[in-house]
Amino acid sequence: MDNSNNITSEKTVSKITVRRVFESEFQKEGTMSAELEQKITVVSHYPSMRIDNNKQDNIFEEDDFGVSSQEFISEETRITWLPVPAGKTVEEVQALIDGLDGACLYKVLSNEPILTNNQKSAINNGITTLDKIAMGQIVRFPNSHEKAGEICLDPNEKVQYRKIYFKKSAHDDLDLRTNEKDEAGKDMNTYVPEAALVELASYDEVNQGV
Repeated sequence: MDNSNNITSEKTVSKITVRRVFESEFQKEGTMSAELEQKITVVSHYPSMRIDNNKQDNIFEEDDFGVSSQEFISEETRITWLPVPAGKTVEEVQALIDGLDGACLYKVLSNEPILTNNQKSAINNGITTLDKIAMGQIVRFPNSHEKAGEICLDPNEKVQYRKIYFKKSAHDDLDLRTNEKDEAGKDMNTYVPEAALVELASYDEVNQGV
């Protein structure tokens, strides 16, 4: 529970569900892919009025003013894919996951592409490129948003990347995004593919009526 700034929040995590076991387009021999899903729900309560601030206290409590709270519900569906031996069924994979204590799908956010050792090796060997991986991880507005499909910048107006990973035990989410700048005022720890630069520029042209 988060009690900072008089905001309370409660996080509920569903169990991991195996949605399907299937053969993907680039499946390795002798394997199939299990599609895993986990839902995260955060219920937050915000006071409808603040009676203090970061500079000044108050001798009364919020209850003395009859301050009510406003509820905000945030729901996130996390999905990732896990290689499993060919021939395994949804039920078999689900049973194995259910037998784990604290298994989770954790989230990583970063201003740079999020790379595993295997991906780094594939880039070095010319099997794929950093830009291709980056464009697959770049954060976009969801279908429910008025800007659905467009690149969604982080609070510091920087391109951000998102990746979901499976862990057999509890693991905290990782937020590696920063607002660091170098001496020239240029963003640090940031990578933007050429295709993303072109796409972002096209948004500016539309906003300017070009």
